Amino acid sequence: VFFSAAAAAASCRWLGRHTTTAVRHPAIRMQCASTSTDASRQLNCNHALKKKMEVLSFGDLPSQPITTLQGIGPVHQAQLESLKLRTIADLAHYKFHKLAQAICILADTEEVQGRTTGHVMNLDLGLDKAYETQSLAELKEAPVAALQGLSETAGATWNELGVSTIADLATYEYCLWAQAMETAAQFEDQQPDEQES
Repeated sequence: VFFSAAAAAASCRWLGRHTTTAVRHPAIRMQCASTSTDASRQLNCNHALKKKMEVLSFGDLPSQPITTLQGIGPVHQAQLESLKLRTIADLAHYKFHKLAQAICILADTEEVQGRTTGHVMNLDLGLDKAYETQSLAELKEAPVAALQGLSETAGATWNELGVSTIADLATYEYCLWAQAMETAAQFEDQQPDEQES
């Protein structure tokens, strides 16, 4: 739904007379935003968002484009979109980031030379053949293209983004932000002002 500047301004005037009504549409919320601070609440994630997006709710964010996030300009956007990462939700659910996280977290639980006959754990469906026998500790330092389904071209794109290893991908800031925002949305009251008034 597109809101013209005039329509958004009219909505702001209406909301000024109906202060207990929650602002539902992100476009109206951004149009109505002011530079004044809200002394009653301090929670925000402003350092992760472009200025005009700071008023959005956590629930609004997953559907927003990746350029909503601070630091993602046109070049970075094109690189991420070539990896099919177009929205904040795409970043939050990126399967290769999730696999990289699993490898790095579980690597801290790994016993060196601790695998004995009968062990069946494997990540064969997530790794290229050449990496299937490596330990989790070794996989952390493997190139991102070691993940099954990530092509050499995709690996090169990640390298351009400063992500060269599986460990780098596991800690990729924008995926971490996106995951946190989606989690926060699950605990967000969509009508906080109505309850407080």
